[in-house]
Amino acid sequence: MAGMNSLWIVAAMLAAPLVLVLSLLLVAAPAGMAMAKASRTPRPVTPETWDEAKRLIDKGEPIRAVKVVRQHTGMSLREAKEYVDAVKDGRVPRPPAPADGPLSDRVRALRDSGDRDSALALVQAETGMTREEAVRFLDALD
Repeated sequence: MAGMNSLWIVAAMLAAPLVLVLSLLLVAAPAGMAMAKASRTPRPVTPETWDEAKRLIDKGEPIRAVKVVRQHTGMSLREAKEYVDAVKDGRVPRPPAPADGPLSDRVRALRDSGDRDSALALVQAETGMTREEAVRFLDALD
């Protein structure tokens, strides 16, 4: 009987570090994911990405189109789905080819073409602004 009790003690001593590590992972993982999401800055949709997404939409593969948009822009799943839906419905025309010139002119061109998400992503990518700051920048343009 004494041997059985010592076996339980050894098992408990071996399991304790494992339980500690697992509990730390469960606590740290959501925090790390939140930090990664907060630091994500989407990139603007390029004409090539738009073309690929549109091709997939036309083939009846909107899920693959969402994956392509996410992969090339860093958009969240919700943002990419909304973007693909807007392309499908004709609300987002093909973005213009990258142009030289002031950021404000390029952002206006995207905004005026109906692609507010890409305009915001361009501001964020080139300035390091947060989404809220980029929204204020875009809203301040004449």
